[in-house]
Amino acid sequence: DVVAGFRCVLAPRTRALLPPWWRAPVGEGGADAPASVAIVGGGTTGVEAALGRAGRGGRVVILEAARRLLPDWDEAVAGAVAADLARRGVDVRAGCRVVGVDPAAGGALLRLRCRGAGADVGLAAAEAVPALGVRPDLDGAGLEHTRALADRLGFVQVDSRLETAEPRLHALGAALALPLTPAAVARQAQVVASCAAGRSPAPVRYLMLPRVIAGLMEALTAGLTAEGARERGHRVLVGRAGDDDAWVTCVRDAETGSALGVHAFGAGAAALAPAVEALLEGRGIPADTIPAPAAAPADDMSGLLAMALRRAAAGGSADA
Repeated sequence: DVVAGFRCVLAPRTRALLPPWWRAPVGEGGADAPASVAIVGGGTTGVEAALGRAGRGGRVVILEAARRLLPDWDEAVAGAVAADLARRGVDVRAGCRVVGVDPAAGGALLRLRCRGAGADVGLAAAEAVPALGVRPDLDGAGLEHTRALADRLGFVQVDSRLETAEPRLHALGAALALPLTPAAVARQAQVVASCAAGRSPAPVRYLMLPRVIAGLMEALTAGLTAEGARERGHRVLVGRAGDDDAWVTCVRDAETGSALGVHAFGAGAAALAPAVEALLEGRGIPADTIPAPAAAPADDMSGLLAMALRRAAAGGSADA
């Protein structure tokens, strides 16, 4: 009853975002493992695509234009993910920008522009998989009969209330050019529900929402990295707990005591998402009040989170 009269565009169907230079067929990841797979893009989608194909036989390579895998994640987590992929036989090539994908006999030919190379090089693959994002498939949604506007990629344009140019028509999820994670979509739904109830919605702080990789490996990043916090003028304290196989790092503001970021790798990292989200929003237990454990098992991620928070609260490693 609360949302009566409100309409939402969810865009449950999406398709891969293809740059204009992509000419070859898009790999579908079917049951038959191809001899070689080239994944274009080393973000979260690219890593998940590689994990889905690892262990099935054949060669899997991730091509990322930035200097490292997962360029907007915590660097230590990104390094651990890259090392884990390498152990699974996945070839990670950072600093390689794909400038063309053309059909070739038996698959596709990719043209790469790599840092330090004097000329473009070619890479043949039986399957080419784009991992550069998605765009919504809104055919049949009826938006052409409303005043709602879309950008050049087909994403619906909305204001801070997620309302389109058509009054009482909201859009969320894959319809928007915003982070597409379960936590982000849940928050967008809360915004729409607040609008329907006549309340002023709180803005969604997308940076503070956890992003996870789950499956054959688990990793989590949320909020600011230590480097990112310093760039924003924070004096930070960093606490870390765990070992090389499973660990949690917490970034804390040295002046206010608030948690700025949490980054984790290892079994159980994905399950930390709700606790981390509450912590970064100030709904979690303040670090100073968490009992100091004598030790935390390496596979107890909740214990490692508590220990990392305590170490950050106790001083950790601080800026001068």
